[in-house]
Amino acid sequence: SPTPPSPTPGDVCEVSCEEEFPKCVNFKGCESCLEELQTDGSMLVNRGECTAGCDPTMTMTDLCPTTTPPPPSPTPPSPTPPSPTPPSPTPPSPTPGDVCEVSCEEEFP
Repeated sequence: SPTPPSPTPGDVCEVSCEEEFPKCVNFKGCESCLEELQTDGSMLVNRGECTAGCDPTMTMTDLCPTTTPPPPSPTPPSPTPPSPTPPSPTPPSPTPGDVCEVSCEEEFP
């Protein structure tokens, strides 16, 4: 089969690719689909007739912003552990078969 021309950087993805992209995202999530967009022969590239490595369209970047935030820096362990809160007294749970108190009976005539 003829090899498709290699994309030149700056090529925007095809409309068919743009239409297939949300289906991919629904199924696999942004990260996987953005990776597939770069991979020749991936399911997204094949189904959406995308040019591997094409630039996501506005619609695609709205769905999955391509500016990936920097990995979160590990938060240093807090020097003082939070003090454990004393357990709040739990009211005794009624045992099945307990009869309502008179006050309860008056609430539910």
